[in-house]
Amino acid sequence: MPTKVKKLLDKGTNNPIVARTTVQISDLMSAYPLSDDERQSILSAFGSLMRRLLRMQELRDSLSKEYEKIRTQVREEGLTQLGEDAYEVPQIMGLDAQAEDFLQAAKLALIDCGSLFEPLYAQTFDHRIDLSIAWLEEELGVEHEFVKRLRKHHDVWIKELIDRRNALEHPRKRAKGKLHIENIDIDVAGAKLMGSDPSWHLTGDESSSIIEDTRILIENILRLAEEILVSSLGVRFPDTPVMAKEIPEHNRDVKAPVRFVLVPRGNILGA
Repeated sequence: MPTKVKKLLDKGTNNPIVARTTVQISDLMSAYPLSDDERQSILSAFGSLMRRLLRMQELRDSLSKEYEKIRTQVREEGLTQLGEDAYEVPQIMGLDAQAEDFLQAAKLALIDCGSLFEPLYAQTFDHRIDLSIAWLEEELGVEHEFVKRLRKHHDVWIKELIDRRNALEHPRKRAKGKLHIENIDIDVAGAKLMGSDPSWHLTGDESSSIIEDTRILIENILRLAEEILVSSLGVRFPDTPVMAKEIPEHNRDVKAPVRFVLVPRGNILGA
């Protein structure tokens, strides 16, 4: 059954998110005997994921652009002095709302990732990747490479993302119970202006850059979805004569920078 791709966005396949959720997914599935329903469900999940990630990228780019604009302004013009010892510190307008929108989109993107388990394993886990890990440990064993990859994703960034989103939805007076979002802060020391970019942290944790964290989260969620599909196809169809191999980022085609391509079985999945 031919794959239909409808143009609903102003982004092309030169955008890595678009390439890796459309062209790449169709190519990867082409060699495996999935049913039509399974194939369409997987395409639908990646289509939804693509829209979430593009929205997240849009929010992140907006914050980054506004921050760079303010940095340039402060560097070239300095701060507006309001009095003998008072300065106006420029701020990113709507920072809290944009950060909250990003976290909401990220949680929905995790749900899209979790939805891949339904067509691939007839299992439903929503955004609870921890539950998918527990199930896969029973099915494949705790030392299976796929299980270890998922556990690493969960421990390194998924748990923190869920904690932040939960703290936003249900703030509590305890460690990690509230999400704190800090706008631009500038210390005036003589003629030298020292600035910090917008940051966030959970109660009791150290602050980290919103702009850098959002960039990393977009890539991490995309990698998670790809690895769920690639590893699951290998688990379900171990006798297929081809397998997915990762292309190093610097070698990817700029016209369609996919991460995985099919190669004869025997090549090793890139880390």
